[in-house]
Amino acid sequence: MTTSATTTARIARLGLGVLTGVLIAVGGTSAGQAAAAGGPFVNAIYSSSATVCVDVPGGTTDVNRNLVPAACASTAEQQFTFTPVHDASNQQPNTYVVVNQASGLCLVKFRYAIRQVNCFGSNPYPPSYTWVLNAVDASAHRYQFVPGYVGTDLGRCMAVGTSSTMLPTPFCDITDPTQAWTLVGMS
Repeated sequence: MTTSATTTARIARLGLGVLTGVLIAVGGTSAGQAAAAGGPFVNAIYSSSATVCVDVPGGTTDVNRNLVPAACASTAEQQFTFTPVHDASNQQPNTYVVVNQASGLCLVKFRYAIRQVNCFGSNPYPPSYTWVLNAVDASAHRYQFVPGYVGTDLGRCMAVGTSSTMLPTPFCDITDPTQAWTLVGMS
């Protein structure tokens, strides 16, 4: 069997789709499914408006490194563990600490960009380390990423911008496709 035929057979057998040369599992784990299960899950964070994934450049462990939009690839740099925040005082459903698989660092909003930092503490995590996944279309696993810590940046969301060196955080707008992120399982 040729490589192309093998790939086609694998896609058919596993129910996978092809996106920019990367095999992506249809769907992934929704925040609701994970919350119901009570445990962490691993997914890539994909923007259909720009056909890119959230990426830690080169899997660097540099603290305070901005995350970037990049062509989707089946790498640890684009895989994130979502750990539900277990806190009786937490009034926000779908709240998670998000950790990159390659760097082992937490995603946080810093000023007007998304960065990675050391993950201090344990569950319950400080609000500055948490993200609320606001459903845009939960059945399609599409969410806005809203920082759990609002402070002076109330109402900002992670988005795809025009820069290849950062992910901006404009004011949240549920109708803005650059702020809709799909959680996908990658293989």
